[in-house]
Amino acid sequence: MNHWTQRTVRLTAYFSAGYSLALIALLYALLLVPTLPFPGSRHPLSPLLGWPEAAARATQLRADFERTSPQAVLLVPNWSLASRLAWYARPLPVQVTDTRFDQFDLWFGTPAPGTHGVLVAPDVMRKTARRIQARFESCREVEPLVIARDGRVVVTFHYYLCRDYRGPEETPSR
Repeated sequence: MNHWTQRTVRLTAYFSAGYSLALIALLYALLLVPTLPFPGSRHPLSPLLGWPEAAARATQLRADFERTSPQAVLLVPNWSLASRLAWYARPLPVQVTDTRFDQFDLWFGTPAPGTHGVLVAPDVMRKTARRIQARFESCREVEPLVIARDGRVVVTFHYYLCRDYRGPEETPSR
């Protein structure tokens, strides 16, 4: 039976098509011209922003650091940061300083005792980075990299030149 001849069916189909097109147009307009302001580091994309710049800075610091510390590597506190840094700093090795075994231990190895490197930590991981610095003989902080969008600071990357990795801290036995 041909339902298209019924007026309600045609009106419902036209309304649905118009509503769908209007919704699509609105979504594209919001993507092209974002109107939701986010205060500073509360931007929902802040964990993903700035990694190309952070990797470029880390690569340069590593090259400078390698003059006095041969075979320096890039270091991060955990695997999720390693994936971001490794993508933009490729083919340089990125090693993870946590005790969890992950794909980066297979790809680039685990930091061995005596390892020198540039520890990269965004501001949300700064407390963890301070704790990790105790695993090295010495760490020196260098100028942080501030990433801003629309005049607001979104994320700050902190860099530490670290020498002589001693391994993960011992966990007290019970």
